[in-house]
Order: sequence, then structure tokens, then C-alpha cells
Amino acid sequence: MLLTFNPAEGPADALLSASDVQVLARYFVTSASISLDPLSRKLSPEPLQEVTMQPACLAGSPIATTMLQADMLLKQLTTGYEVSAKAPFA
Repeated sequence: MLLTFNPAEGPADALLSASDVQVLARYFVTSASISLDPLSRKLSPEPLQEVTMQPACLAGSPIATTMLQADMLLKQLTTGYEVSAKAPFA
């Protein structure tokens, strides 16, 4: 797998925007975490995942979306399973 990272072509393509920084400052966020974990440890790969976000005020924000995408990519790289929205989900 080849990963290439390029600078954003415009504000809409950036992973972190000025409004994201404003949200972080508004809620005095000094750290954040997101976790994407299987609902059941019995199935591998598990098609259903549970997302937990700390602090909760970031849920649904563009920052949470970026963090979720990063976590999904890391999970794919470490487990060897590609995430898909279509059955069979692997």
C-alpha cells in the first residue's frame, strides 16, 4: 500500500480548518481521543463498530471526522482488513 500526502489545494480540502481551531478554543479542548472498537470480540473482522469520542463536545464535528478517518486507516493497516460500507464489510 502506497500512501502519499499532499498539501491541501484549498480550505475545503484541509484536514484541520480555522473553524476547527475555533471549536477547540471555544470548548478549551487540550486533548481529544477517538476509538473505533468492535461490538463483539467473537467475530473477526467485526462489521459493526462502536465509536467513542472524548470530549463529547467534538462529536459530529469536522475534527471528529478527521480523527475517525485516521483511526480507520490505522486499524486497516494494523489488522490487514479494509473497511467497507458494503457487505461483507471486509
